[in-house]
Amino acid sequence: MHRLQVSRKEIMHFVVCFEEYIMQSVLDSCQRDLDKALKKAKSINHVAELHTNHLSKIIERSLLHKKAAPVVEVIRAIFTCCLTYKTIANQDIASIKANYYDFTDI
Repeated sequence: MHRLQVSRKEIMHFVVCFEEYIMQSVLDSCQRDLDKALKKAKSINHVAELHTNHLSKIIERSLLHKKAAPVVEVIRAIFTCCLTYKTIANQDIASIKANYYDFTDI
């Protein structure tokens, strides 16, 4: 049971770190860059260009572009393993609970 909990914490650590990367290194950073650039915008066409560049940066840094496909496949495989592990772990926990006698009922 302890190993199960340790493994779950390691998986959660990976997921949280990935989420933080997307939120801080991608979205927050790109938004700050866009905000700075928008203050200097002279026309609506310039704003549209800045927005297009902003979206391109987000796509690139989020690994959503074609060049990042091999990395995305690895990340997708890791998340698939995490979900598979979760399914198996939940079955194991249910099995342990089914075979565990609850002494609090006495």
